[in-house]
Amino acid sequence: MFGGPAFLIGGNMAISASGQGEIMVLVDPGESDVLVAGTAARLVEMRGPEMPGWLLVGAEDLGTDDQLLKWVELGTTYALAAGEAVSRGSSRSGVRLRDTSGQANSPACQGLSRPPGMSAVGS
Repeated sequence: MFGGPAFLIGGNMAISASGQGEIMVLVDPGESDVLVAGTAARLVEMRGPEMPGWLLVGAEDLGTDDQLLKWVELGTTYALAAGEAVSRGSSRSGVRLRDTSGQANSPACQGLSRPPGMSAVGS
């Protein structure tokens, strides 16, 4: 969808890396305006309208581990909550990383590490 590896939790996208060094993060749509106003993130536009909850964060705002961790935590928190809301009572559980693009070794992924407790699909 975004042209880079996407990190899914329970089938829900948390964060995706692009070949241009940006990341796309899925957050609570109710928090979009606050995050856009207080950071350099911007709303994703897909085929026209802006999409609340879908944010693009540029490489200049991802230079440190702490900067990246903020966005990983926001996306992970929302993906976990979305998964719980959809699959209450199901046997689906766990956190899986999936490279949806086949580009896990692309420059956009170099230097990224898995958050604690996450395992890669197929590993």
